Amino acid sequence: MVKISRLSSVTRIITFSFMNHFKFVITERLFFINAIITPLGLSILFYFIYANNGPNEIALGVVKAGLLGLWGANIWGASFILQGEKRLGTLDYLMVSPKSIYLVLIGKSVAVVIASNISVIISFVWIQIFVGSIWEFFDLVQVIVIILASSFSFSCIGLMVGVFFINFRQPEILVQFLTYPIYIISGIAVQIELFPILIQFISKTVPLYWSQRGLFEIITNKMSITTVIFLLMIGVINLIIGSLILKKVERRARWTGDFSKY
Repeated sequence: MVKISRLSSVTRIITFSFMNHFKFVITERLFFINAIITPLGLSILFYFIYANNGPNEIALGVVKAGLLGLWGANIWGASFILQGEKRLGTLDYLMVSPKSIYLVLIGKSVAVVIASNISVIISFVWIQIFVGSIWEFFDLVQVIVIILASSFSFSCIGLMVGVFFINFRQPEILVQFLTYPIYIISGIAVQIELFPILIQFISKTVPLYWSQRGLFEIITNKMSITTVIFLLMIGVINLIIGSLILKKVERRARWTGDFSKY
């Protein structure tokens, strides 16, 4: 009975944090821009860029716009989870509450992941309108696997960034460095083979590169499990780094007895 009670308590915390944050992100202006406006505009732009190519290339180009939206929305949403609590003045209470702060972070992260997938849905709608049935180009099960792995990886990076720069008063400035430069070196806008060897190596550490590579593999009927493994591995590494940083911040705050400065 004790285990059931604990499980019920944990589930309730995660569920309520998920519901509250989901309502917040889908009504937040910057999230709306990253998750809806950006992929909407880029889907149309990429369609005209690839218009003279075959239907496979057009479909891949349009869905890449959805990946850019997925990346931007996840990075912005996840990195602002702790910053949002800090601005609301609730971070201190979460740190000292009897229940772990990680339960709240899990719920909020899941909310960001689900909400950010609006970007991919928009790109698939445009494929349906511009090119034809999306099922002619993508296998649904494989797409779900890639998108879930991508969402996990993107969200973990966002959390790590949010924890690492918890003291920074304008994190939106830092988030910009993880959007537009990443758009370029990820291989979505420019093939990484055109970059110097060092930049190519950096590109292969970016999960957005593996996401677009996974979709390319699906559309060419040769999806590799390596892509999914790399996405999950990058996500786990960033999740561990973020967890270690947060624990250090928590220990420092408890040691000094001051939860208003970290």
